[in-house]
Amino acid sequence: MVHADALVRGSQGTVAVSRAAVAIACAVLAGCGVPNLEYPPPLQRVMPPGPEPLPAANLLEMGDPSAQSGILGDVLGPQSGVTWRWTNQHPRFRVWFDPTRRWDFVARFTVPGAVLNAVGPLTLRFLVNGRELEVRKFDKDQDYAVSKPVPAEMLAGAETATLGFDVDPVLVSKGDGVKLGVLIQEIGLAPSPQP
Repeated sequence: MVHADALVRGSQGTVAVSRAAVAIACAVLAGCGVPNLEYPPPLQRVMPPGPEPLPAANLLEMGDPSAQSGILGDVLGPQSGVTWRWTNQHPRFRVWFDPTRRWDFVARFTVPGAVLNAVGPLTLRFLVNGRELEVRKFDKDQDYAVSKPVPAEMLAGAETATLGFDVDPVLVSKGDGVKLGVLIQEIGLAPSPQP
């Protein structure tokens, strides 16, 4: 037969051992530190004001509002609902490209009849990074597409290129003196089919 005092003493001993185990476990866990998960914020960079850059845009389409960031100068502002813009005498554009590939200069534009009737045939001098690529004469009121392989040395050492053309002669507007060249739809570099 089991004595009642033994049960009480046995259960008190078990309770005392359990309390001691919990106290030891808490002490051990309290010594283990939780890693500090706080980090300083990353370096903040302020972008320059102006339109967003065009990463890897090798072709500028004038109907696309983002084309404005690739226009360097001598191009009139966009008009709602049209896919072209008037150029002045020396329009310039910046495009991005992969320097490991071969590229063709491409441009689509219209020579308007109003300009031809006022000044006669237009001569366009196409440029890549300030160097002459080709000179052509245009004497018809129509859309034109120009494509010409760009020699690798004209693009060497960069991932951006400045493209453009010079228009001669231009129509000088009687009202405000603005020089009008052609209606540009797109300009840029296209991957060359040549190896």
